[in-house]
Formats: sequence, C-alpha cells, structure tokens
Amino acid sequence: QALDTYGAIDILVSNAAVNPVLGGTLEAEEEVWDKLWEDEERRQAVMSSMGIDRLGTPSDVASVVTFLCSPAASYVVGETVVVAGGAPSRL
Repeated sequence: QALDTYGAIDILVSNAAVNPVLGGTLEAEEEVWDKLWEDEERRQAVMSSMGIDRLGTPSDVASVVTFLCSPAASYVVGETVVVAGGAPSRL
C-alpha cells in the first residue's frame, strides 16, 4: 500500500492518478464454485464473512473502476479501494 501511495504521488506529476482496486469474493464460472461449495461448512464460512448476502460480480468491480476513471474521481489519488461487500469491515 505504501508503494501505491508513493507511486500515486510520483505519477501525479503526469496528471495520472493511481488507485489500486481490490476485489473481494466474486462470482465465477459454476464449475469453480461447485468445487469450492462441495464443503457446506466452507460455504457458510465464506458467506458469513460477507457484509451483504451475496457474492460480488465483475460488474461490481467494473463500476468502481469506471468511477475512478471518470472526472468525478479527480480528487481521489493514492487510495486503495476495496470492493468486497463489506467483508473487510467484518474482520
């Protein structure tokens, strides 16, 4: 994270913002989740760690990236943005 902040300040001179985006547990191809969800205890552990009652989607992350690329985010520089359905807040 320190490197991201340092990089953000260094690159800011070039009028570019650096904001890493960390995606949480996201939906995937069914075959992948089928293997992971074979163990009901594991499934419950993952779902109980979520802040909301669903897995994220690639679109959830893409929406944040779209915002960060827009003029509306011009004051957001050097911030790590977590898109994880509230999961980190529950740790």
